[in-house]
Amino acid sequence: MIKNKIQKLINSFGYEIKRLDKKNKNLNFDQILKKNTSKNPVIFDVGANKGQSITRFSNLFENPIIHSFEPLKEDFELLKTKYQKKNIYLNNIALGEKEELKEFNVATKTDSSSFYKINKNTEWIKVRSLQNNTTEDQYVKRTENVQVSTLDNYIKINNIEKIDLLKIDTECHEDKVLEGSLNTLKNKTVKIILIEIR
Repeated sequence: MIKNKIQKLINSFGYEIKRLDKKNKNLNFDQILKKNTSKNPVIFDVGANKGQSITRFSNLFENPIIHSFEPLKEDFELLKTKYQKKNIYLNNIALGEKEELKEFNVATKTDSSSFYKINKNTEWIKVRSLQNNTTEDQYVKRTENVQVSTLDNYIKINNIEKIDLLKIDTECHEDKVLEGSLNTLKNKTVKIILIEIR
């Protein structure tokens, strides 16, 4: 369902969801990104977690400008210790469809934290609980109130003219991030959108 919603949103602004074409079949995904992006791209990393994508993009491109968004305080503090570079902008907020303060469910494995409640008695929670040495009831450690903004507002406030790569990995909140990006998408400000959908 979320996949269909995202596809409709993206298609409604003239973007296409593409499969790899034959000329790229021997390239891995990072090689394709590099081939289709400038040497000094502007990258938005929405759902930064512990900085896996910041490291990946910093190694992939010569001099990327990265705007990173991570709402979870403990992960954001880690990002501040790891990435003290002038071309990396760290933001301790979430992106969504509107400006608000919203309850965030903090999971034992923080990259699974989400605005959505985790369904108990599912295969996913059984496996994740076992992997993380916890019970299904203890998998969500606590809730935190986090600040949510929109990509459209961030773009406007910071006078950003283009985004070469918009990476969104927000644990089923991807459609809300896109809904808060409607003006940006209408203006074709984004070249490539990379979304993780499970």
